[in-house]
Amino acid sequence: MTEADRDITAGWGHAGKDGAVMPGRGRVITRDYAPDEADTAAQAALLGARANDAHLNADAFWRNIPDAVWSFTIGGYRVLKKRLSYRERKLLGRALTPGEIRYVRDVARRLAALRLMGPELDANYRACAAAHVPLAN
Repeated sequence: MTEADRDITAGWGHAGKDGAVMPGRGRVITRDYAPDEADTAAQAALLGARANDAHLNADAFWRNIPDAVWSFTIGGYRVLKKRLSYRERKLLGRALTPGEIRYVRDVARRLAALRLMGPELDANYRACAAAHVPLAN
């Protein structure tokens, strides 16, 4: 991957008033899973029925980000989209490093793991809530 391939120029973010970073539309293509990407039906139910390809620029992109991972929010912000908004070439002043590219991949994998663990985590929470003993006053 060349340095030009690591430039984020797909419009994920831009400078706003007083240097604030404003989110942009970016370029994401939502599509059906390819046959070699499809998860089991149980996994698809948790990860979403479609995949997303999030572009860095005209030539490079992260491929096969499940819907539930792409739309995962914390504090009202889409985690992956927010990360990309601060890393546009115009704002960052450089291309991403290979480590930064891997970091986005790794965050996507961790978010997918959280989604897949969701039913087990929910069941554990319900079991703990049912078994709790209130503290004496």
